Amino acid sequence: MTENIIEKIVMGISNKAFSFTVVLLILTSGALVIMASECTADGGEAGLTNFEEGPWPKFRGDRRNTGLSSQDTGYVDGTVRWNFRTGHQITSSPAVGADDTIYVGSWDGDFYAVNPDGSERWSYSTDGFVKSSPTIAEDGTIYVGSDDGNLYALDPEGSLKWRYRPSTWSASIASSPSIGEDGTIYVGCFDNSLYAVNPDGTERWEFETEGNIFSSPAIDEDGTIYVGSWDGNLYAVDPDGT
Repeated sequence: MTENIIEKIVMGISNKAFSFTVVLLILTSGALVIMASECTADGGEAGLTNFEEGPWPKFRGDRRNTGLSSQDTGYVDGTVRWNFRTGHQITSSPAVGADDTIYVGSWDGDFYAVNPDGSERWSYSTDGFVKSSPTIAEDGTIYVGSDDGNLYALDPEGSLKWRYRPSTWSASIASSPSIGEDGTIYVGCFDNSLYAVNPDGTERWEFETEGNIFSSPAIDEDGTIYVGSWDGNLYAVDPDGT
C-alpha cells in the first residue's frame, strides 16, 4: 500500500448474532478504509459515563486516552471491505457510534457520518480543515473542532445544535474534545488556551498556556485534566480551571 497511514484504530462492531472486528485506516489520499473479518469474539462495553456506549466513542477510545479496545482483533485478515473517499486528506481519527455510524473529519472542510456499509449518511460543512477527531456524548451529540475556530455540537442526524468560538481571531481547534463526568467538554485551541465548555455551548472557563494546544485532553478518575502545549509543558489542571 503506497498511501501513508496516519493512524490506525481498532474496534469491534457487534450485534446479537455475531460480531465484526474492524480496523479503520486513515490515509493522506482522503479515503477512509475499513478492513474486517467475521468472528465470534466477545465484545465489551466501553463503560464511559457521559460517552455514548458505542465501540469507539472518541479519540483513543476513552476518557483517559488509553487507546485500548475490549474487542478481539485476532481475526482481522486485512481484507478491505470498502473505502469512503472525501475531497482531501484525512488526519481526523474516526469515532464509532452505538448504531455503528462512523464519524470523521476531512481537510475538505466537511465532517462526515458514514454508514457501516461505507455509504455516506450525511455531511456537515465547516469553513476550515477538520483535523480534530470527534467525540460522541451519551445523548448522541457529536463534538468536533475545525480550523475555522469553532467547536461544533451536532446531533446524530447532522443538524447543528450549537457552535462555540473561543477566540476572536478564529484560531484553529485541531485538538480532539473530551468529556468530564459532569458533561463538561474540554478542548484545546491554537490561541494557546484550554477551554471548558458547558453542554449548552457556553464557556465555563479558560486556562492559558504559552503555546498552541494541539494536544487532546485526558481526564483522570479524580477529574484532573492533562494536556500538552507547544510551550513544552504538560499541564495538570483541576476541574475548576486552576
